Amino acid sequence: MNAHPAFTDFGALFGVRTLQPADIDRAREILIGACGAESPYRARVLEIFDEAARASTTEHQALVAVDREVVVGVALFGHVAGSKGASVLYIVAVATGYERRGVGAALAAAVERRLRDGAARVVIAELPDEPASAALRALLMPAGYR
Repeated sequence: MNAHPAFTDFGALFGVRTLQPADIDRAREILIGACGAESPYRARVLEIFDEAARASTTEHQALVAVDREVVVGVALFGHVAGSKGASVLYIVAVATGYERRGVGAALAAAVERRLRDGAARVVIAELPDEPASAALRALLMPAGYR
């Protein structure tokens, strides 16, 4: 049995799956919108996304939330190279119109499960101190991130 199902159903609303080639353009669009045009963090997020899209390492991975096969959210995460059990959650971004529907929470939970199944002992979410990070910070604080 596969420890990391390709698709997790979150009721009739949407599902979460590993980023697929057909998801790349829409996921990139969501990330660009979430970062904001003026964010210095945007270039790094897109660099991480490009690595995740290549699926060449466990350091940069991506999950997407889909509603009727349309990507409505994306999460970037990965294992820290050279560490024993340290992982990073880089960003959880939700498409305009899908905020406050549980998409971000479902993506964050799916990332945590994936990392835990991959032997993560700690998950770090290092966020820039800018307005574009406020929604992610609000999502993560109740889940125990500090």
